[in-house]
Amino acid sequence: MARYDYEGQIGFAQEQFDKARKYNEEQAKKQEKFTKRLLAFDTVVKGANYLVEQRANSLKQSLGEEKAFLMNAQNQAKKILDQDNKLISENKSQKEWIEEQMIEAYRSQIEKNIPGLTTQKIIDGKAVEFPKYDIPTSALLNIKLMTDDGEKTFSDLVNENLSEWKQLVSQAKQVPSKVENVNAYLNEYVDREMPTNVFDWMSRRLKRASKSETVETLEDKLQKSTNEILKNPLFSSFVTFNNSVENYQENFPNQIVDLVNKFKNDVTTKNGKLKDDKFNKIIDNVEVKYQTATSEKVNPETNKVTTTLTITPNIVTEYVDNTVSTRDGESVAVETGEKLLVTLNSALLNTYENILSEEGMNKFNQHSDVIKNPVKAFNDIVQEGINQKGPNLNIKGDVDVGAAIEQLFNSPDIKEIIGVGVPLDITEFNRLQPQQFPSMTYEQYLDSHQNDVAKIISETLETIVLGLRSIGQ
Repeated sequence: MARYDYEGQIGFAQEQFDKARKYNEEQAKKQEKFTKRLLAFDTVVKGANYLVEQRANSLKQSLGEEKAFLMNAQNQAKKILDQDNKLISENKSQKEWIEEQMIEAYRSQIEKNIPGLTTQKIIDGKAVEFPKYDIPTSALLNIKLMTDDGEKTFSDLVNENLSEWKQLVSQAKQVPSKVENVNAYLNEYVDREMPTNVFDWMSRRLKRASKSETVETLEDKLQKSTNEILKNPLFSSFVTFNNSVENYQENFPNQIVDLVNKFKNDVTTKNGKLKDDKFNKIIDNVEVKYQTATSEKVNPETNKVTTTLTITPNIVTEYVDNTVSTRDGESVAVETGEKLLVTLNSALLNTYENILSEEGMNKFNQHSDVIKNPVKAFNDIVQEGINQKGPNLNIKGDVDVGAAIEQLFNSPDIKEIIGVGVPLDITEFNRLQPQQFPSMTYEQYLDSHQNDVAKIISETLETIVLGLRSIGQ
């Protein structure tokens, strides 16, 4: 009985152990499953938080980019609209402005890219580079250039830029003021970006054109275009006019081309006769006449007076009603002579001999500028002789500076300097005013002339007496 009870107890205990183990295993499995779920949830939460943070940062960055884009677009738009408004205020057409800018850009490019197109002149001792010849605007507009899109005339390129400029102005007006409208703006102008530099945008079509030319090809094109303008069959019956134009072109290449082209654009044929559309009159005869004016430029520093002849061509048109009109061309300035402002004449030489010592006079006579600029030579010798420890060795010890200056002012050269620069009378001024003084009244011209003459006299006399002043100190 005892044995039975013992085995019964063992069995019961084992049963309880088995139940406990099973329970524990079930609990462990439940706990493990919960732990895994908890870990998974934590991971998801952390991941979600990370994604949210990344999205927020991305949106902030995107918003910053949109703001930067908008600010840049607004700045570009302002440049374009300011320029277009400026044209309106100046009463200048968009095409006229674009044409001017492109011509300036092309001239600059061909001067840089075509070897031999420029030359040098020595002006006041300095080498100055300039084009060998002027390029008439009208001749340039008609020549054909090689571009990335094939061969086109300069006028074609101007018209293409004009079309794009109109689009840019329209686009600039659509640039939004708020960030939230940027996407709508981009959707409309996704393939059109406004230029940051208007001048670079203006000249981009010309870059290949200028690099594909040589001096010979450019001259040949311009010559052909020029001949088409100057030898227009429209004026074949006006023999005197054609001869005058040809003569002017021969003496002053390319200076009358634009004037003739401008006149040609105003002329049409009506009932077999030529009509001047600008004045709405039938043309009876056309001639080329010239206006001339002589001026002098005084340069005290180089001791030279340069004489310049200014020639202005005019197309004079006579009509069947006996009236006349005149079209003025661009003036040509030609240096016709040069002379010394102050020459080493007897009066000046006697003055210097009365001032300089024998040693100083020897140095003066051997000075490299004694003939072409005696004033400079004299001043150099006086300055050279200054001695801080004693008297100036290059001048005499008993010089009367006042008497020397008085004698100097009695010399013919000084009197000529003081009398230099007689102003134009009002009739001559009115004739030259459109070309030489376009924005000046006659009263303003007189004031300007008086100031210029006073400056010349002041600078010249100051140069002359500089050495004399140092003598008296």
